Amino acid sequence: YWPLAVGADAAIGTNHGVIGGGAQFEDGAIVLNGTNAYVSFGSVLAVDGSFSASLWAYPATNDGLMRLLGRFGSEGNKDYCLFLNCGNRIWAFLSDSGFAQDGRAFLKTTLLPASEAGEWTHLAVTWDSEQGANGLLLFADGVPLVTTNVQVSDVTSLHVGEADFTLGAYNLPQDPETPLQNAFQGAMCQLILFR
Repeated sequence: YWPLAVGADAAIGTNHGVIGGGAQFEDGAIVLNGTNAYVSFGSVLAVDGSFSASLWAYPATNDGLMRLLGRFGSEGNKDYCLFLNCGNRIWAFLSDSGFAQDGRAFLKTTLLPASEAGEWTHLAVTWDSEQGANGLLLFADGVPLVTTNVQVSDVTSLHVGEADFTLGAYNLPQDPETPLQNAFQGAMCQLILFR
């Protein structure tokens, strides 16, 4: 559990995050600039089966694809992730091969109910690995969301690659000045991961 109110330290345990790219803390939340700000928790938060995660998100914009959380690196290291995108959708991706296109993976999407940029929304994902794609459920403000399968396979375990578990961006570059892929613009807090 990471409150993300004044830092990226875990409230329980020692899996502390490292803040990069000018992320700041305001009003009890981490604020990410949509360019190069992120939090990395290293590769210790690997999940190979059923899990649940939740956080509060305050997107400053509904433009583009923005990374919420996950372990999603270069090809061969794409384990799982959650994204927001324009059109007010949340995307969930899971793979047992580490690849987005080849191998076995699935992708689901859903519309968020009446959520706008500039509003706090509690988002949650839970996956029962024994149920495969049917076991992935998404929630907004405690309400189950109707999902659409975009890509489906019989994934029942998750790939454990070498990507870091990150919040707000993925595929972190070696140069801290390099803009990040799909960087989140807005604020987040109260990250919880159950495995």
